[in-house]
Amino acid sequence: MVSRLLIALMICGLVGGMLFFTGCRRDGGHHPDPQKIVAKLSDKLDLDESQRDRLTEMVTDLEAEIVALHEDEGDSRQAAIEMIRSEAVNATDLQALYGSKREMVDLMAEKVIPYLVEFHALLTPEQRETLAAKIEDHQAHRRCRFFKQ
Repeated sequence: MVSRLLIALMICGLVGGMLFFTGCRRDGGHHPDPQKIVAKLSDKLDLDESQRDRLTEMVTDLEAEIVALHEDEGDSRQAAIEMIRSEAVNATDLQALYGSKREMVDLMAEKVIPYLVEFHALLTPEQRETLAAKIEDHQAHRRCRFFKQ
């Protein structure tokens, strides 16, 4: 009895994790408005006009690339839903679903990293410190209680 309960909990945890990592969010997911990103960063970091213009270009370019990568994300969500409804969950299918999500994350990293490097180079030391402090503050207030140190 206990082993069945443990197996059921593990399956629920795996499926829940898959749904979480496929970007299931109440606030609309991964596609924030690029202009809002630029406006918020410009305001918080006090960017000058040339920094703001380049950031606008970068965010617009990056958003187009990321949207293209997300086009097939619905397929992995539907596969996860079908697994939940099935009588049994196959470990091989779960691994394949996880692998496809991992590939997408790797492709996103390939696209995002060059932009992050360029953005970092655009910032003054004071702006970098402000950004780092904002990220630290966000981490302190937004992280799940299970991950707090």
